[in-house]
Amino acid sequence: MATLIVNGTDLPEPQKITNNLYMIGDSKRNAAGTMNMQYIANKRKYDVQWGTMTAAQLSSLISLIKSSTPQFTLTVLDPGLPGGSYTGNFYAGDLSYDDVKIDTYGTVTFNTIKCQLIEC
Repeated sequence: MATLIVNGTDLPEPQKITNNLYMIGDSKRNAAGTMNMQYIANKRKYDVQWGTMTAAQLSSLISLIKSSTPQFTLTVLDPGLPGGSYTGNFYAGDLSYDDVKIDTYGTVTFNTIKCQLIEC
């Protein structure tokens, strides 16, 4: 099983994934100075980094996470969770890469591709 699955399609194996868990809440102080907080939800964000991809692989990745409908179903392998994985609705943050190389055969490769996958 792949580490990342978007809408049933395996993504290329990442070099690194940083898991972030956020507690979403609304907090305010009243006139007496007492903090009041309302818990809303826990949300996840995954900072994902891939090594080298061909132009075709990068194009395929972009078409999966940056389609006309910005939300997608993501399944992430996470041995720290019951069942060993987490599935939720996500959208993709900015996608970046460090440099592009063209070898002597004309093959284009992209290096250090990074993207944030953020739970809706």
